[in-house]
Order: sequence, then C-alpha cells, then structure tokens
Amino acid sequence: MSEFDFNDERDRKRFYRSSNWLKLRQEVLKRDHFECIECAKKEGTVTTTEDATLEVDHIEEIKTRPDLALDIDNLRTLC
Repeated sequence: MSEFDFNDERDRKRFYRSSNWLKLRQEVLKRDHFECIECAKKEGTVTTTEDATLEVDHIEEIKTRPDLALDIDNLRTLC
C-alpha cells in the first residue's frame, strides 16, 4: 500500500515533490533522450526542452493504478 492517497490533491503534490519521484523523473527523461516520444512517433519531429516544457506522464493513471506510480515502464516523456 502506498503512503500517498492519489485521490487527494495534497498527497499527489507531496508525491511529485518526493525524492523518489524526482529521481525517477530524471531517469525517464534521460531514457527518452529529453524528447517528447509522441511527437517523435506520430509526427516524426523532435521536441526537446528547448522547444517546450517536457512532462513525465503516467500511462496508467496513478489514481486508478497507484501500484504503478514509480514503475518506469508506466512512464513516458510528453510535451
């Protein structure tokens, strides 16, 4: 069971400030070469931090799948 209640906005904010999340976020950005994977796949373009603000997105939402909150395979870089 997670220490965070992802249905509670305050707990979600606390999660996104946690050292575990911040470290994993950097790993995902590095894995995805600091590029939006959707732009690269769908449009054949490269969107980087120089072009847009990049977000690390949960594929399966944490509200419904809190067990995947820190699963790197459930994360992707988007712009």
